[in-house]
Amino acid sequence: MFAGVLLSVYLAIETARHVRLPHPRRLYPVLLGLLAVTWVVPQDSLLSLSPVPRFLAAVALAFAPIFMANLVFAQRFRESASSTTAFAANLLGAIVGGMI
Repeated sequence: MFAGVLLSVYLAIETARHVRLPHPRRLYPVLLGLLAVTWVVPQDSLLSLSPVPRFLAAVALAFAPIFMANLVFAQRFRESASSTTAFAANLLGAIVGGMI
């Protein structure tokens, strides 16, 4: 699981580096949509799939919101005047999200 998170973060960093991202106002609805899809799709519905599609669907459901959240952070960090404030806000969000 931890390796998947790290891979998702790395892919988001590389994507943000090489692709011009839209304003975060356009990324937030995508993030909320991905969270809603992850919430709505029952996990046991994946069990009817064969192993490879099941793996790919599970990875997409689990890591797409993390990837999008990292894209939002990368875009917001690029626009931030203070890197310490941006990292503090990201850390606070991670703590609150982990508690929820």
